[in-house]
Amino acid sequence: FYNHDFVILEGVRDTCIPKIVTAHDVEGIQDRMDETTFAISGKISNSMSEYEGIPVINSITEIEKMVNIIEEKVFDRPPDMKDECCQKCGYTCAELSSKILKGEAERRDCILTEQSVMLKINGQEITMVPFVQSILKNAIEGIAKELSGYTENGDIEVCIKR
Repeated sequence: FYNHDFVILEGVRDTCIPKIVTAHDVEGIQDRMDETTFAISGKISNSMSEYEGIPVINSITEIEKMVNIIEEKVFDRPPDMKDECCQKCGYTCAELSSKILKGEAERRDCILTEQSVMLKINGQEITMVPFVQSILKNAIEGIAKELSGYTENGDIEVCIKR
């Protein structure tokens, strides 16, 4: 479902995507807010316009403002790798997402944005950390180098049909 401009996920807290917290009160904000929160909405928007520097927007009466901030802040979903698995950009995926939302980094700072090795399973591209890309690349190149028709600079495509 990530082939859409925007996807609304309700109740999802365990991923590093940009978030709009919906809350009835300040306690609800505090319970749900994290470093990837870029806006707040819900009943609380009837009593405040900002919370700790984050805009509080009434999504019914200020729909244009809500749409504008979504278009301004939301970026392509990061790979959300386990913290110990990557950090090649110097940050975890959650930390990089937070920095992007604050304007301190860009989505392209994630080195997994442009992968030199592409693996698709059932048409779905699988994001791989550099170590896994290297293993797959070396295995395929090791075999391909022994075949006639191999050239050093040519692309190699492998498709396993089932």
